[in-house]
Amino acid sequence: MRIRTIKPQLFADADLSSMGLFTRYLFVGLFSYCDDNGVGLDDEALICTQLFPHDFYEHPNEVRQQVHNALLQLSGKLPEDSGKLRKVFLKRYWDGKHHVFYLVNWDKHQKISHPAKSEFLRPDEVPENVEIPGDGGLFPNDSGKLPSGIRNKEGNKEGVTSSSEIADAKSDEENPDAVALCDHLRQRIIDNGSKPPKVTKRWLNEARLLIETDHRPLRQAHALIDWCQQDSFWSPNIQSMPKFREKYDTLRLKAEQRGGQNPAEKKFDRNLDVVKQIYRRDHPDAQQLQLGGAR
Repeated sequence: MRIRTIKPQLFADADLSSMGLFTRYLFVGLFSYCDDNGVGLDDEALICTQLFPHDFYEHPNEVRQQVHNALLQLSGKLPEDSGKLRKVFLKRYWDGKHHVFYLVNWDKHQKISHPAKSEFLRPDEVPENVEIPGDGGLFPNDSGKLPSGIRNKEGNKEGVTSSSEIADAKSDEENPDAVALCDHLRQRIIDNGSKPPKVTKRWLNEARLLIETDHRPLRQAHALIDWCQQDSFWSPNIQSMPKFREKYDTLRLKAEQRGGQNPAEKKFDRNLDVVKQIYRRDHPDAQQLQLGGAR
């Protein structure tokens, strides 16, 4: 961890201010987490222990999920309330040896007097013929599709062999909402301890159809992925985007029947109820409790 500079303009940035307080706090923390080249290991567990050691010790699952979502937001993958993708504050990629991310406009905001040599490459330093990892995905927390210009050992884009397949794959990959949805499901499967699934052309196509043909609300789809991957029955049965689309209505109805809350939300509500009871006991003349929305 290193000492960094924070400019006052950061607190007034409209794009950053549209994100949650945790995401903004994590973003500032990444300044110290990154090396002098503006690059850091894209390792959620390491980020948790470096930036939130006490919180991670007390609430490991909740903090891990918060960090995961915050990184998605900062990389532009988690949509805003309007459904639009967010501004990109960090780029996630494979540099040939490591899963890493680069903080955009690093040199503009950080002036390092005597920068130490970095063991990581910036995005513009990655060779075009860099070899793809054997697990089928470039990123531990991303969709696995190739960045522009990256080729496999044979010189072809991964998973694409014909001109018609290239056209189809490009069409699916150009839908950023579909890519983000696949990325979300893939990461949640990994979080459950399963082998990292490969995001195939079929995954991307099913996600695109879910959004464009089935007209599923994007925020609902992301929330439903979280719900099914926390459920003891559905998590082992939903291991791909095609299966998620097939069972979408069943999952939605089951989630609604069970209240739709995840364990973290239920725990927060229980804690809030206890605080309200203590407040009412100590302030019997209070007309209304203005705490947490006072429900």
